[in-house]
Amino acid sequence: MPGKIIPVAEESNLIIDLGAQVIDNAFAQLKSWTDAGLWPPTARVTINVSPKQFQQGIIITQIKAAQEKHQIGLHLIELEITENLLMSDIESAIQIVKDLRKLGITIAVDDFGSGYSSLMYLKELPADKIKIDQSFIRGLGSQGKDEVVVKSTIDLCHKLGFSVVAEGVEKREQEAFLRQAGVDFTQGFRYAKPMSEADTLAWLKKRNKILDGIYGKA
Repeated sequence: MPGKIIPVAEESNLIIDLGAQVIDNAFAQLKSWTDAGLWPPTARVTINVSPKQFQQGIIITQIKAAQEKHQIGLHLIELEITENLLMSDIESAIQIVKDLRKLGITIAVDDFGSGYSSLMYLKELPADKIKIDQSFIRGLGSQGKDEVVVKSTIDLCHKLGFSVVAEGVEKREQEAFLRQAGVDFTQGFRYAKPMSEADTLAWLKKRNKILDGIYGKA
């Protein structure tokens, strides 16, 4: 599982090469779906990146290399960063995030609320989205405190100019609460579970057919 593999990769610095391969694979897959007319023009592929990739701006080099190779518009790319990124060198991290956004990339802060830097750096971070950690979503409907935290987080993020994503939505009741609370996006098993490349392709084709070939070639 990622929780076991990623820490080992980060400790050994293999995460830098692994991260480059993930980016390249994501760009290649997006190019394939776009060329087939299956990818919505306003949707983005989201890629998780490691704080290690931010050292000396490595992430920018990796992104530009993948873009040059696959000729994908960077407005179709969203990078997810963790709060840990902000713990080591906040000034450098903020500058790199700014540089990535100038390229047209969307930046989301993943697992918000599960780390140490949440409120301390939130007002300084030039991100686009905040993703509320699923540990808070899981308790909606059974723990009043989680509902207060989630609603307050949504309100705070909106006032600071961020859009908000709720992670780990599995139940209709959770979705209903989040919609009423004003969340911008929801994700989780309620909508889909992780799929293989073949299953994802079939899902996109089915969706495109339902929408009457709105994206073109399919």
